[in-house]
Amino acid sequence: MKILAIDQSYTHCAYCVTEGTSIIDFGVLVSNTDTDVYKRSLDLALRLGGLYLKHQPKEIRLEGLAFGMRGNATRDLSGLLFTIINVISHLHVFDNFRIIAPTQVKKAATGSGKAKKKEMIEALPPNILKLFKDQNFKQTTGLTDLADAYWISQVK
Repeated sequence: MKILAIDQSYTHCAYCVTEGTSIIDFGVLVSNTDTDVYKRSLDLALRLGGLYLKHQPKEIRLEGLAFGMRGNATRDLSGLLFTIINVISHLHVFDNFRIIAPTQVKKAATGSGKAKKKEMIEALPPNILKLFKDQNFKQTTGLTDLADAYWISQVK
């Protein structure tokens, strides 16, 4: 089954299009930090909608919110999650979304729901890690987000 997995974020919104354990497409979307979160969320959602149209996945998976976060981050990310689902479901008449809890994503990767970012990267299959690194992704430029997106796609 073809899946579009998204690790949504305003800074590094990572996505992987997978079929089984194979990656068809991947990348990191960044948004313009000079604009407000409303414009940024709409821009990201529209770009993700374009990926939906390009790949026609059977399911779109997004990482659920981490409620241990503090400050505006939780509210802003919930707005982004809502905008992505709203834009794709209404513009493209698609409704097969699955929200995956962060602990499930970590458990799929490492066997523990409390894995750290570094452990998520280390758990990647060697060929997937090489693929990401060959495109010059580093921990500071979206590698951790890509690892999360890949593992979101692999949750059973």
